[in-house]
Amino acid sequence: MVPHGLTANRVVAAVGCLALGFLALAQPAAAQEEPPRFIEVDPMLAAEKGTEPWDVHAALRDVHSRFALFGEGDRAFTSLRLVGDNRMYETNTGPGDEYYLWNGGPAICQYSTQFSSGCYFQSFGIPIMWSVPRSEWVRYLVEGVESMQNVRGDPPGFSVLWNGEVFARPKDINAADGLVGTLLSGVVSTEDGSCLDHSAGLGGCNMGAGYQLLPGSNCPETWSYGGTVWLGDRPIPPDNWIALFEDQGTDFRWNRWQVPEALKDPTKFMGNNFATYGHFNDYNSTTLKKFGEVVPGGVGEPTRQGYPLGLDFYFDAFSFTIPTVANAKFWAALIVNNSEELYGVAHDYDSIYWGIGGWPGRRQDGDNYFIMERGAWVSAESSDLNSPECQDADPIPLVGQSCEGFNSSRPDGFEAGAHGIMILKSPIGDLRNKLFTTVGSPFYMPGHPLAGDTITYNHAVNWNFGTWGDVFNSGTDRMRFGVMSDTKENILDGSACSDFVGGGLGDRWSTFQSNEWPDGDMCAPKWYVPGDWQYVSGRPLGAHDGPDTLHLPGCGPTGCPETWRDTTWQGWSANRYGNLSQHSLGPFRLEAGDTTEIILAMYSGRDSVTFEAFTEGIYDFYLGLFQGPEAPPRVTIQSLDLGSGITPGSEADAEVTLVWDEAAEEYVDPFIAKFADDMEIAAAGTELAVIRDANPGIVDRIRERAADNLEQLLIFRSCDGGSTFDADGDCDGDEAYDALGNTVEPGWQAYAILTPDASGDFPNTWSDGTVTAGVTYLYSILG
Repeated sequence: MVPHGLTANRVVAAVGCLALGFLALAQPAAAQEEPPRFIEVDPMLAAEKGTEPWDVHAALRDVHSRFALFGEGDRAFTSLRLVGDNRMYETNTGPGDEYYLWNGGPAICQYSTQFSSGCYFQSFGIPIMWSVPRSEWVRYLVEGVESMQNVRGDPPGFSVLWNGEVFARPKDINAADGLVGTLLSGVVSTEDGSCLDHSAGLGGCNMGAGYQLLPGSNCPETWSYGGTVWLGDRPIPPDNWIALFEDQGTDFRWNRWQVPEALKDPTKFMGNNFATYGHFNDYNSTTLKKFGEVVPGGVGEPTRQGYPLGLDFYFDAFSFTIPTVANAKFWAALIVNNSEELYGVAHDYDSIYWGIGGWPGRRQDGDNYFIMERGAWVSAESSDLNSPECQDADPIPLVGQSCEGFNSSRPDGFEAGAHGIMILKSPIGDLRNKLFTTVGSPFYMPGHPLAGDTITYNHAVNWNFGTWGDVFNSGTDRMRFGVMSDTKENILDGSACSDFVGGGLGDRWSTFQSNEWPDGDMCAPKWYVPGDWQYVSGRPLGAHDGPDTLHLPGCGPTGCPETWRDTTWQGWSANRYGNLSQHSLGPFRLEAGDTTEIILAMYSGRDSVTFEAFTEGIYDFYLGLFQGPEAPPRVTIQSLDLGSGITPGSEADAEVTLVWDEAAEEYVDPFIAKFADDMEIAAAGTELAVIRDANPGIVDRIRERAADNLEQLLIFRSCDGGSTFDADGDCDGDEAYDALGNTVEPGWQAYAILTPDASGDFPNTWSDGTVTAGVTYLYSILG
């Protein structure tokens, strides 16, 4: 079925630092005829489904054959071309699910933060997963789906699907079938400096030649249907959100798939830097082979437990040149319940759980925290410099373990950077719902039914490889479901608490972190009730009355550990090392044919100041409706190198003067400072005023970020202040053209990243003598 309000610009994808060199990737068929721009849908089928005869999405669904095509051939990749000091990639199987990628031999630095001495990968994988309880399977049987009698499991009926590949576990979630020639143009990556080239470190992701590419907003030949149409979503200007709110009142929802196309800006992409899109699901041909006769029309005994749910993900991924969010990848996915197409019955899911793993990389010794008011999960190393292990805490009471037993042998902390995932919107809550209770906001409506739905996830676990491998990787679907739902009887799956996994206390602590430890039930799930919170959107029909519960490590009756500090509510150490942290949300309802949405931001920073600034910047940016300071538009990476500067040439120098605040003894970012000034005096009704009024205190927070400790400087350059674009930066007037022969929009070139000299100081001026005089420069602080 077509998602409610879903039209031709709704299939979407994500980006980062390419992975998976060891997997054979699909190559374009040289002899393949150019696909039509649209595929005509049978009019009777269109009438039955309520779609138009030329609906692109209906065409995509009709093209794929459930059992004929091999989903791996529809895999595709891209970088997100970030202008910050991060490298990020994207695939059409999830927001970051590939591990240990290789590029012709050397490992590539994926989801990593760049330092002057190299880069640290912040995550070795960001898998996603979804699950349902046994009750959904029972309802399928009642609804007459006979093939469901073949579901494996003891007891059968629990189902957990995910896209992880650690320990050679095959994916349950993969690219949808039939994408090549429709959503994907079949074009592959190059190393020739064109828009197909993603081989750069910064601004790319070290991707070699020959990878099938996702559509890229800056590269029309990668667009869908042979490079003829962009199917990604388009942004909604703030004024149009306000108009929709004023029109709908208490019926208003932050659901972009229900926003009329007339309220979207067709001239822009979802990011001001780079955007991509894609489609994956759990019932592609690769996945269905595992389930055999569980699915109607399938053949053979299933090789795994559970069953596919029939969920489709249409996603956009995008990035911005705005300094406050330059290290972030935004990922927005529409989730559609297409179970009827798979099983022949309109199955309304009452209790779905969705999860994501942050899986800290660096040196795999992450301390993980949960900032619920920001929808964030954050991670830095054990023994981080702001929070020495056991600084304020007694040790976790494990036999044979002292406090020092949880210390890393290396005092790395933020020296290796930090990593975060913010769930901005989910089926159980949306951070933008805070605007309903924000005095002065144009969305102020305290009586709105979703005014309190601002918590976006409610379950989490921090594991090391051993316990995770025993439970989530090699355990049963019932155990995996138990972890995602924090239900004791399912996690134990028939075993006694004392026999859980290896019978060790560490396994029980890692998995449960019981509030009753050590004097009561060691296998009682942790719990925390935040006031009278009870979510409304997506709430299961049979849910209990009264407050809902958060199940988060270290949290208890009196609250959760303060971020970067050591103490749990019991006074024990909160810093349990673990590199397989994951969090989930649910249960939520999703009726047959209906749509819901997940919006994420994945980001990292090199130090505590930078990381905290990005955390606040992303939060403000989202509540500001993805509107912020207009950084140099449509940036092209010309030569983004780390170093102490560019060696002056023989031609005239063009200087950039660094602004030093004598009183604060800090460099000031004039770009951000000017934006704060402009926002403060913005006239009512303008976009800047809308952002300011919706976020009290945002001007002061922006000014705080404008005066930062300078560690790196990002230099943009333009021949005339950004009004034209020169192809090679030599300012001889030759404009650049895209693959369709159109002149590239005016913009700036991200030209260089500068670092301090050996003494840690920057010169007050920086010269680039390699271009003619008159070049305009703009800089922004990165550290």
